[in-house]
Amino acid sequence: MILDMLCTVLINTPYKKAFYVPFTFLSYFQTYDGQTCNQAHAYITEQLQQSKFINTAGEREQHMFLKKIQNKINALEQLISASDTLGFK
Repeated sequence: MILDMLCTVLINTPYKKAFYVPFTFLSYFQTYDGQTCNQAHAYITEQLQQSKFINTAGEREQHMFLKKIQNKINALEQLISASDTLGFK
């Protein structure tokens, strides 16, 4: 089984367990520790069980999801604008 969430990769087969997390732009933190891989697998499985497909969700859930994303975009735009105003690059 290979699971990928936001570029985090968990490989869980009878022969190998590995967990990769983005560390820098071009590299990953990697571990083959069984306990860490099992915890990551449990967490990802729980997240998947609580998730919904946006295309099959009701109109209300779709609107709430898209509104939340739009709010995040607006907040980031304000942060970028504030950084430009203060002269940070």
